[in-house]
Amino acid sequence: MFYKRKDRFSIRKFKIGVGSVFLGSFLLASPQVFAHKGEYVERLAEFSSTSVDSESDKDIVKLPDAVQVTKTITFEDFKKMTLEDIKALTVEDFEVLKLTDEDIASLSPERQKALTTSKTFQSFNRKDLSLPEGFSFRDGATISGLNTLNGSYGWTSREGNDVNVAMGGATIERLEIVNGLVNVRVKFNGSHDNWKTPFYYVTIPKGLEVTNIDFGSKDGNLYNYSSETDWAENRSDHVGNEKRNTRVYSRNGNGGNASNIGNRTDRNFNERWIDLIGWHIDNSRNTTQNERNIWRNIRDRTYGILSFETEQDSKEYYLNYSARVKPGFTVNSVNDLAIAAGLKSNQVPATSNQNYARAFLKPYVPSSNPSPTPSPSTPSSQPVNVGKADNIVVWTNTSTDSDIVIARPTGNIPKIYLAENERKHLQAGFPADAIVDTGINDDGYFVLKAGSLFKTDKVNTPMYTKVVKASNIPISEGDGLGVSNPFVISGVYAPDNMTLEYDKEKVEKFEVSDDIVKHITFPRNAYVSGNNISASLEEVYNKNGEKIDNPQIKNLRGNGILLKYLLTIESDEENNRFVSGVSKYVYVTLNLIDKEKAKKEIDDAKKAKDEQIDANTQLTDEEKTTAKAETEKAANKAKDAIEKAKNQSEIDTPKQTGISEIAAQGTPTKKPSAVEEINRVKAEKEAEINASSLTEEEKNVAKRKITTASTNAINAINNAITDSAVDTAKQNGIESLKVATIYVGEPKDVYFWSNTSFSKDVEIATTTGEFSDIYVADPGYRTSWNLTTSGIVLNWGVNDEKKFVVKQGTKLLDPRTDTLVWTKYVKVPDPKNDSIHSYGLFITGDDFKFYGAYLPEAITLNRPYSSGNEDNDDLVIAEVMKKIKFPNFTIKTVGKDSNGNPNRRSLGTEENKELLQKYKFIAEEYQGTDASVDNIGLFKGKGNTIRFKAITPSGLEKEVIVTLNYLDKETAVQALAEKQQEVNTEIDANANLSLEEKEKAKEKVRVAIDTAIKAIEAATDENRINAAKSAGLKAIELEKERAEAVGVIERAKAAKDTAIDEKFNNKELTETERDDAKKAAKQAADTAKEAIDAATNVEGVNTAKTEGLPKVNAEVNGAIKSNAKQDIDTAAEKAKEAIDNSDLPEDVKTKSKRRSRESQRSR
Repeated sequence: MFYKRKDRFSIRKFKIGVGSVFLGSFLLASPQVFAHKGEYVERLAEFSSTSVDSESDKDIVKLPDAVQVTKTITFEDFKKMTLEDIKALTVEDFEVLKLTDEDIASLSPERQKALTTSKTFQSFNRKDLSLPEGFSFRDGATISGLNTLNGSYGWTSREGNDVNVAMGGATIERLEIVNGLVNVRVKFNGSHDNWKTPFYYVTIPKGLEVTNIDFGSKDGNLYNYSSETDWAENRSDHVGNEKRNTRVYSRNGNGGNASNIGNRTDRNFNERWIDLIGWHIDNSRNTTQNERNIWRNIRDRTYGILSFETEQDSKEYYLNYSARVKPGFTVNSVNDLAIAAGLKSNQVPATSNQNYARAFLKPYVPSSNPSPTPSPSTPSSQPVNVGKADNIVVWTNTSTDSDIVIARPTGNIPKIYLAENERKHLQAGFPADAIVDTGINDDGYFVLKAGSLFKTDKVNTPMYTKVVKASNIPISEGDGLGVSNPFVISGVYAPDNMTLEYDKEKVEKFEVSDDIVKHITFPRNAYVSGNNISASLEEVYNKNGEKIDNPQIKNLRGNGILLKYLLTIESDEENNRFVSGVSKYVYVTLNLIDKEKAKKEIDDAKKAKDEQIDANTQLTDEEKTTAKAETEKAANKAKDAIEKAKNQSEIDTPKQTGISEIAAQGTPTKKPSAVEEINRVKAEKEAEINASSLTEEEKNVAKRKITTASTNAINAINNAITDSAVDTAKQNGIESLKVATIYVGEPKDVYFWSNTSFSKDVEIATTTGEFSDIYVADPGYRTSWNLTTSGIVLNWGVNDEKKFVVKQGTKLLDPRTDTLVWTKYVKVPDPKNDSIHSYGLFITGDDFKFYGAYLPEAITLNRPYSSGNEDNDDLVIAEVMKKIKFPNFTIKTVGKDSNGNPNRRSLGTEENKELLQKYKFIAEEYQGTDASVDNIGLFKGKGNTIRFKAITPSGLEKEVIVTLNYLDKETAVQALAEKQQEVNTEIDANANLSLEEKEKAKEKVRVAIDTAIKAIEAATDENRINAAKSAGLKAIELEKERAEAVGVIERAKAAKDTAIDEKFNNKELTETERDDAKKAAKQAADTAKEAIDAATNVEGVNTAKTEGLPKVNAEVNGAIKSNAKQDIDTAAEKAKEAIDNSDLPEDVKTKSKRRSRESQRSR
């Protein structure tokens, strides 16, 4: 969201001119905001922007002559100018005008804005600013070997310590104090190096508050910011590769995970300082202690860091800022200021992993006549008092978010340390993973700075006893100027996350706060306790992670509520035993029990289970009633326990138990028990069958009957509703399994050759048991099958192996030589009544069929091959199969209907294919045209025979003689080859064709031959062979005619070229006319040959030749002959005219004119 604002301006006078103050603020983006404790930044922008390019004056727009401002311009003239006129004024115009604060204040707001946004007015305000006298930047100096803290220095990592290289990264071009304002101008990347996402920065000295920031690139845009906060928060107003991700790192910022200005949480001030270049200098093997002091001198005198990033580029950037001196601080000259500017980046190309850091350093420069510093043995001119050190308390494992004052020293203390209690050590010793940052703050107090961190794996926290020491010499050489009393650094441990549960549906805020304190572990000393911890509720989130606005703890319900608390260790101001004030965030998961919800889950589970029980067909009515009574009992038991629960665990346990007990109900037992009994009896009967003397096939038939009976019984049990109905179905099933066994096996279909005697017995069915006779009956079941057709021989019965068979010699006739199907049944008569008219003791469960297939004894096949080499037995058998009239396999009987008649269905396609594949053919003898051979590959010509044995699926055999006649393709191919040789000889003898044209013609003959041979090879009879041969001969003849026609055209074209050359030699044609004539003759010849090539028959070839020759032989006359002819014609006309005008007789005139014409034609 953008906020409305009203722009206001005021005017201030500076030492070098007048500048405008632009009051107001604006927000371009709203980054994530965190609490920022103990910091207030006044947002007053003193808009005194400097030009980012010294050459920007070149872009000044001159006024028109009518309003051109002269060197004598007055303020009255100025007030009459338009806004465009004001923007067009030059720096020289403003020097002549000499506007005062009062002048500008009297202008309208529109004119004030036009004035203060004018680049030339900004340049005028900054013109001729220079460094104070006696101050200069060193050019080419290096940090190495310097022992004094004056001048300016360069440092560059990875590329040596050359200040010129450092200045290529950043250069402080301007540093001055004007009218109490400190002005700083920095040029970045003046060498235009190509950096990979560089991070640029410039520091802000202690005691300064930034009031204006100008930023831009040498050839880009200019931006203005009213304060550090404005700079840091407006990070998206850039074009192209210019500024992005601006930040401000300040000492007042909260360290660790808290924010600096601009709400950046990536690093605090100390971490960023070390990351930029501090680690290079502090850890370099090439720097001495005194050299490192130059860098530390700047660090100790720095308040904050302004930074920005860019995309990969090689642009030159400028940053100018103005700052006022804070109350309580004094800056007499730029010597009192310490500043660093630089960059950190990887270098291009992107494959480079080298990290580069460059910095330009301007340290604090002491006064030229400093007061003598007292030594430990010489009393100081000003008393040094370290002050009483206070015990301090911090959070362990959490960075401090604010400074903690340890002592309040007085006097001129050049250096201060935190030391061990023994007072002899250089600096206090802490664990390696501790971050201890101490120093003197802006108020002169010795503090533990924000960002310090004391880690421990012991929740009762370690204790450190330290002292504060002041010194003007290395601390290891003495006790220093002042030593504080021993004080204790203590840690309080609070987990980052905790869970609180309450055995009630709502809780008060104070209860939560008190219970949070109970989770905190305090140090072993007694002076800090829960009374010193304040807890502030910052944010609340529901279990879905959604933030709850304006929450009241007493209104929260349910589990998984996340509370974000800010815990602060308050200083013990009452007893003055310690100081603190540091804070940390703790996340509390709040669980409030909900008994009604748990009860509803129980009721829902019971309802769902009862519905499942009612829908379960495996349960009898009695079992359903019992199961629903048990779910009611389990639900009541669980709800009673939930009502008595005091915490969530006591709710969850009975709830889960209740749901499990409800889910366990409704298991059927009656029907499964009955089915188990049926399966037991079935297993007993199968054991009896396996122990009998039946064949495996007979056993399988008997087992199938038992399986059918048991399946019927189980279906009856499953369909029963009550317990008694289940018992009845079970008993009936057991009885059905105990029926005495007399078996007639499932009958097999009989496949035979019609009109051919059976070559062997064919088994129909297996029989077992004692019975008097066996019959084959019609599908009506009541009559025996009697065939009276003349010539049929039918003989069946039970053989010695008790197999029911159709015996060898049976012959079933089919006078139609067509398909034959008979459907029959096997019947065993009842011993009490031998009449077949009764149903009999047993009838087979399915009918069976007699399938008759008709196959001639002799078959003749004309083969589509030149010999048996291309043929094989399988191909012949496939053709023989086509000669068989197969029975109708499409009818299959499946059981019987309610009237005892068979149900029928059609065989599927795959069933038919499978059945046909069971007919077998075996080649037994090969007889060639002249003699017997041993394989079909030796057959040639006509009259070859193969004697096959044809076998039905029932194993019945029949002999078939197949005669094979092969086609004569070789003669046709030979005729084509001879014709090809004849034509090629004629083409080679054609003197009118070039070698290339001869080859082309012969290639066409070859293509025609190949096409004809392929057609002959594909032919399947004599007619197709002859047709392919004739077509090939015709195609060859066409190519011969085509070649001869091309030769004629070529001969004509050659003759034409000779005639043209003769005319040229006789001066009848110019050289150009000769060439054009030959070109026309060639074009006519090419066109004729293309037409000949495109012709599809001999007639077309002749037509193209006939039409092309005149065009090739067309008359050619040149300009020379044409001119001569013109002269003759003219002379002839004059002679005719003279004859007509003469006095000669008419007949003489006529003869004279005729002779003149003849003479004219002869020329």
